[in-house]
Amino acid sequence: MIEKLKKIGESVLNNSSDELMSETDQRRVKLLGQLIEPKSREEVQRAICINFDMAKQTFKFELDKELVKDNSEYFFALSQGGQASRIFAATNSLGHLLYMFYDDTIRYLTDCRNAKKSRDWFEKNISNDYDNLITQLKGLCKETDIEGKKKLEKYFILSNSQLDEEQQVLFSVIYDQVKADELTKEIDKQKNEIEILEIAYTKLIYQLFNLNAKKIPGIFLLKFDGKTILEYENCKYKDDYINLMYYWFFEKSGTEKGTGGKTCHVCGKTNTAVSSDFIWKFFGTTNNLYFDGTNNKNDYKAFGMCSSCSENIKMGINFIENDLGDFSFGMTYFIIPNLKDGTKVQKECKGIIKLLDNKDIADLDMFQRLSDKMDKFDVMFYYKPPASKAFNVLKLISNIEIKDYLAKLKNFIKFNEKYNLYSLGDFGHLSFSDIRYHIFPSNSSHVNPDFKIYGKKLLDFLDEFLTGKPISYNFLISNFMDIAKLRYHKDRYDKLSAFKLNIFITMLNELNMLKGERMETTGNFITEIAKKEYADFFATHKAVYEENSFRQGLFLMGTVISKIKYAQSGKSSNFLDKLNFDGISPRRIPQLVNQVKEYSLIYKIYEEQGIWANITDRLQGIELIQMRPDEVLFYILSGVSYEDYLGIMFAKQQAALNTENVTADTPTQTTNLN
Repeated sequence: MIEKLKKIGESVLNNSSDELMSETDQRRVKLLGQLIEPKSREEVQRAICINFDMAKQTFKFELDKELVKDNSEYFFALSQGGQASRIFAATNSLGHLLYMFYDDTIRYLTDCRNAKKSRDWFEKNISNDYDNLITQLKGLCKETDIEGKKKLEKYFILSNSQLDEEQQVLFSVIYDQVKADELTKEIDKQKNEIEILEIAYTKLIYQLFNLNAKKIPGIFLLKFDGKTILEYENCKYKDDYINLMYYWFFEKSGTEKGTGGKTCHVCGKTNTAVSSDFIWKFFGTTNNLYFDGTNNKNDYKAFGMCSSCSENIKMGINFIENDLGDFSFGMTYFIIPNLKDGTKVQKECKGIIKLLDNKDIADLDMFQRLSDKMDKFDVMFYYKPPASKAFNVLKLISNIEIKDYLAKLKNFIKFNEKYNLYSLGDFGHLSFSDIRYHIFPSNSSHVNPDFKIYGKKLLDFLDEFLTGKPISYNFLISNFMDIAKLRYHKDRYDKLSAFKLNIFITMLNELNMLKGERMETTGNFITEIAKKEYADFFATHKAVYEENSFRQGLFLMGTVISKIKYAQSGKSSNFLDKLNFDGISPRRIPQLVNQVKEYSLIYKIYEEQGIWANITDRLQGIELIQMRPDEVLFYILSGVSYEDYLGIMFAKQQAALNTENVTADTPTQTTNLN
């Protein structure tokens, strides 16, 4: 995976920069992947800024530009997350800009300028002008001593005395109310002055801009005389700020923790090895037993990389997190393409797994073009706890072959077109997502299905399908019947589900991905099937039916049950209610055949030519064989399902004919111009 991430990072950089760019502009490009990308919402929000009047030495809260993707570079907002120092002038935390940014930035700059390893870099890349600007802002803060764990600690928060006069009037009322509320509490539960001021500022913002805790925007920024930190005073501080951010995200680990003269495990060159400070953990480097001297500061000895490879990998990770993440099968995931040399990464890769829904054939053409740029891809399914930057990997499915994946998708399209399933809409066509709901728990089968219980099996099933591993026939039948039973008793049974699973089993067989007992020769028959649709079905799905008379007989009996069920429409129950959804023993089939025949006579259903001869011929001796009860029931339901499908398609054809006839019989209206 490391090499894939590096290629993606190199591609992103090559797409966004050129050799004529200054070093700082190249660093800006590398930082783009770190930016907070505004989330799309029904109601577009606007960022909130703290705008400093540098001449008056005051500040006020204002609404800024809309939170849309096109404004990401304007905001240049970076996620605070769990960072130790608060040095971002645009971020996702209001408190960060109210009282942490000013003192933290000055202390961080001072420490780095004084530290032996970093002072040369700061001397070269960040001017003292930036220090002076932040020091000036710190002068607008109120210094407060707060009781710490061991001693009094100093905190600096924007002073309300420097607040714009108009906003200060409303703030005073809010502050007095918050202060009064705290005084009603027990002393040890009262908030300190910093916390009271932060609450008052937050409530002020709510009232000024008609917001609440649920509607608060995700980006806050500092502005100076109406300009961002990158624009202020004709971009005077732009390079300083970009270089400081670059140091924080990319340079720090090499400068402060790097070890010279080591071999990079990625590119193989001898260089300074940097600490692997990624959110993504690939190598087990958090286990100190991998390192010499059991010291986790020596992680470069287990897997070290140079700063150049580290930057590219981080850029690859950021691009994937921002542009190649999606949601499917009830899970979030990242797509990790394996780019061919010299090709550019495409954001359209994001939609690869969505193609398993198979709703838009045009998407397949787009994906086929992408296959020129990559030969394989990985899918990383993950869970990200709320308000956390780190995440837990649920399953990494690696080295999915593009060519094989396309073949699977085309197989879905082939059968959807053969049976005209696209005409049935999003919930009628066959897709891998559809199969998932027929063999794994969902809200249609279970009350609040627990992913922790069935999730691993679902991910393993996805892995098998995507990587071409054999899928068990017995697993499919048994899981299908477990889900069908639950859905039937909840009145959520999909009448086409067994028909679709037959198609899926045939697809797997054509792809050499089906394992289990499916090809055994059982039974004999001498009668020919008269109805063309039945004969065609057995021919199409010959791997399952061609040499198995018992499966054919059960299927044909199911077609008769479907017609009985249709004749019972409007009644409180139907023939399916008589079937035991736990399974039917082969020994009970002769009795069931007699019951079906009896009901077909009672309801005077239309019988296909020779159907009973076909059924009795093919089921001769079934009571003597070893066939699983759930498999017996599955093939009965397959016949029911296929006959239901034929009925649906016939009804659609009749409706279309009636519409054509009505249109033809409607007289053409003319207008008398006289």
